[in-house]
Amino acid sequence: MSQDVRARVVALVAVLVCAGTGLVGAPSAAASTPSTTGSISGVVTAQPGVEVLTAELEVQQDGVWVAAPDLQDQNVGLDGSYTIADVPAGADYRLCFDGIAGDSLNGPVGCHGGDFPESATAVAVSSQAQTIDTTLTTEPVTVSGTVVSTSGAAAASVVTLERQVGTAWEADYTNAPDGSADGTYSFAVLPATYRIRAVPNDVAANQHLATSVSPAITVSAATTFAPQQLPAGGTITGTLSAPAGSSAAGIDVRALADGVPIMTTRARDDGTYSLTHVPTGTQLTVAAASVEDSTDLQPAVSVAATIPPAQTSPLVENLTLSRGASITGTVVGADVPEGDAFVRAWDPAGSAPSRVADVLDAAGDFVLRGLTPGRSYRISIDPRDGSPVRYLTAGANVSLSASSTGFAAPDSLGYVDLDGLAGSVSSPAVSTSGGLQVGAGGLGVSASWAASPRPTLVTYTWYVGNRVVGPSAAASSYVPTSADVGQPVSVLVTGALRGYRSSRTTLSLGTVTAQPAQTAPVVRPSLAVTGRPTLAGTAKVGKRLSARAGTATPAAAASFQWLRNGVPIARATATAYKLTKADKGKRISVRVSWIRAGYFSALATSAATTAVKK
Repeated sequence: MSQDVRARVVALVAVLVCAGTGLVGAPSAAASTPSTTGSISGVVTAQPGVEVLTAELEVQQDGVWVAAPDLQDQNVGLDGSYTIADVPAGADYRLCFDGIAGDSLNGPVGCHGGDFPESATAVAVSSQAQTIDTTLTTEPVTVSGTVVSTSGAAAASVVTLERQVGTAWEADYTNAPDGSADGTYSFAVLPATYRIRAVPNDVAANQHLATSVSPAITVSAATTFAPQQLPAGGTITGTLSAPAGSSAAGIDVRALADGVPIMTTRARDDGTYSLTHVPTGTQLTVAAASVEDSTDLQPAVSVAATIPPAQTSPLVENLTLSRGASITGTVVGADVPEGDAFVRAWDPAGSAPSRVADVLDAAGDFVLRGLTPGRSYRISIDPRDGSPVRYLTAGANVSLSASSTGFAAPDSLGYVDLDGLAGSVSSPAVSTSGGLQVGAGGLGVSASWAASPRPTLVTYTWYVGNRVVGPSAAASSYVPTSADVGQPVSVLVTGALRGYRSSRTTLSLGTVTAQPAQTAPVVRPSLAVTGRPTLAGTAKVGKRLSARAGTATPAAAASFQWLRNGVPIARATATAYKLTKADKGKRISVRVSWIRAGYFSALATSAATTAVKK
């Protein structure tokens, strides 16, 4: 594995062997806080096919081994060296390692004294530095198999190998995203208990009915799983048509049995969709509804149909989407924090909400879009803090007027007063700083309230022309861009307080102006370097290495810095370097710097030697 890939794995894949702290047999909280620390360092050696990335310590707590805080994810060098510093003394620890084994995504690769935590050896840590060299003995083995269809033919699929961890399953190996065209799979894994999860290549986004899971198998040697059969099913395809100015791309498409979604996918950019491996012999309907709160498209539902057990061609269900009506309003209330609730429109005939509004803003405003004109809805307010759901009025519905064009003017509910109001937030004094010239740093707004009641939450919504720009909450400054030149800028300052109507103050701040013309900066040329630095000599303790710098154009002064495993060696800045005992097992390279007045300097590093021998 390259150093670049290794770095990304270390950054993105941190698998915690343990998580927690405590001392063995600690009689009290006071006794569990050591006053001194020690360290553990050494070299870990793994078997071929295993790459060790990090070292970690775990400590026993209440009879269970858990991770020690701040003693995890310590990097292991290319040569297997590791150091874990500042280890609280007076406790027994287990030393474990994470990394890559064969085709694994991530995971533990072994522990000192026993390859896996169950058989690891505890290490007592004192206030002294300790050296622990260890060898991980477990080698990867091969797990393979084939995914087939109900006819027994190989089936293109995405396969995930899941490893059992306690009572849970973790995905450690996968051939995603492309999967296998011929249904075969093969992984190099460490011995453990595994199961196969197979999903057809074309329905990776669908729900669990398209997934096949094998029985668990404990793997200790090369193992071939029994053929894994994908579930049977039919196919539904179609196209969603949206009105002019709207798009069907990304619309959620579901197959429903008795009104319950059993398969889900999303429409493609051109509005087409495909539901595959759909259960046969069951009466189904297809429903399309937007997954975005901001759309005004109302749901569309097909007529009921049944896929025969021996389907010869896809069932085609084309749906036409139309714009719906909307409801606007404002929610306030003593125990419903403004900006911290959802508003839902319920079809009285259904048990699920037809639409859910955006999270309320600081002023409590909401918009419910994509509703069906002519239908009655019940409005609920659902606080996110766990408070009981409230309804607009007990059992009352809001009726939307029908329209021949499918539009309805927003029906304003005004203020939905849940608990009564104590009054309104007072008006603020607002000051500004900065300006609206492009490149000048932007314009800031500061609001203050001298009189009570004062808000506990202040937000700023910025407008350039008629459009909202930048974050619509909390941003008290705006930086104009060249695209905004000539446009008027305004800001809405909202002050919110639980149980009070919010204050709203709109300021017109002027017009964005262009940035003055600037003199082009003077650009310094760069040195051109021909040839990478090279090393001559024998990589053995006591021997001398010499460096050749290569050539810089135009001529420039060269300086040298010798590196041990990529780290600068103190006072090693000559053109030659004598190898010492500290270099044993390390790889040596040299970095050359070229400097010339009026030019950007240039750097180049030689290839590293093999590990230095004694």
